Amino acid sequence: MAIVAALLLGSACAVPEEEPPIRIGVLPWAEVTATAQLWSFLLEAEGIPVELVRIDTTSPGGIVQTGEVNVIDGVYAALAAGDVDVWMGAWLPQSHAPQLAEHRDIEVLGSWYEGARLTWAVPADSDLASIADLEGRAEELGGEIVGIEPGSGHVRISREDVLPAYGLDDEYTLTTGSTRAMLAALDRAVALDQPIVVTLWEPHPASARYELRTLDDPLGALGEPERIDVLATAGFEARAPQVARWLQGFELDTDALTSLQLDLEAAPAGAKPRAVADWVAEHRDRVDAWFDR
Repeated sequence: MAIVAALLLGSACAVPEEEPPIRIGVLPWAEVTATAQLWSFLLEAEGIPVELVRIDTTSPGGIVQTGEVNVIDGVYAALAAGDVDVWMGAWLPQSHAPQLAEHRDIEVLGSWYEGARLTWAVPADSDLASIADLEGRAEELGGEIVGIEPGSGHVRISREDVLPAYGLDDEYTLTTGSTRAMLAALDRAVALDQPIVVTLWEPHPASARYELRTLDDPLGALGEPERIDVLATAGFEARAPQVARWLQGFELDTDALTSLQLDLEAAPAGAKPRAVADWVAEHRDRVDAWFDR
């Protein structure tokens, strides 16, 4: 296969200067970052230029809600406008349903992960076992559930569904900021043996780094397991049919994804392409299957 030959020989096909790059959208979520870097490496090894486009709270389309900028609206607006060609992080059919319904011309290329779950998590030595156990415990937890980016599906569902379902909306505030800030708060709490509740999800490498407990959700307020899809801007499949076919064949299980995420986290900034190359070499049969379409 061309991708493996290019990897092992350390070379790639010549690329015509006029060929526009495939623009892959990136948010600071572990599975989105890892898969974007993976496909950037794979496509460039095939001679296809790639640009990683970071979507942040200043991106066009990020509308203000409850005093916050909605970063997920920004992602879908960028896809709809053609500012981003591909995004690997669509949680469906629940978390991102409002955005996909608003932008119906966005193409769904396929699912690469099945069984993704929104969760609330605590350190494993906590005596909390269920979201229902949070009632009456706000003082020791600072009255706070530590969330991620404002406007994310997790924040929307946690705020609009979970807190009211368990009668916690008058007792707790769901704080938002960034995934990095949430993980930093979790890291501090674990190191100092302090209580904390964070909005997490599966798959996430934090589950491999820390001893955590996922709180039971007896009311099902966080929703059913979801899939993670690859989305593309309108017309992408017609414009880049071979790339679209490869992305349609893409799939990962939890073990493979976690190993990729941890390898990338451990690699210094300048060594991340080498970490991806090593991971691809170790998963040659899996990668070959994506390109055998």
